[in-house]
Amino acid sequence: MIVSAVGDEIVIVHPLERLSAAELAAVVAGPALYLLGHALVRLRMAGSVSWKRLGGAGACVAVAGTGAFAPALVVAALVLAVLVVVIGLERLAAHRRSARGELSPLEQLEVGSAGIR
Repeated sequence: MIVSAVGDEIVIVHPLERLSAAELAAVVAGPALYLLGHALVRLRMAGSVSWKRLGGAGACVAVAGTGAFAPALVVAALVLAVLVVVIGLERLAAHRRSARGELSPLEQLEVGSAGIR
């Protein structure tokens, strides 16, 4: 969260400038770390891998490559686009799972832990 806030502040202060490597890392690392952390928590708690979030984290890191020639606002917009795509894919997967009558990984975890009590 803090890295994301720092990255956002950098983009707000320097929207039309190319970012230094450290500034670029702050802009893309916050969302990438969040997605990676969420995927790791899901792996630990539910025992399943969130390929969408891992792919999103990789895509955020890949966006850093545009920082060599694009201004900060473009880099931030691309990171935002990655996050929107991840959200859309997650929503689509949830809808498909619901249509098949399957439980989400979190619901499966809750059902499994309810039987333990």
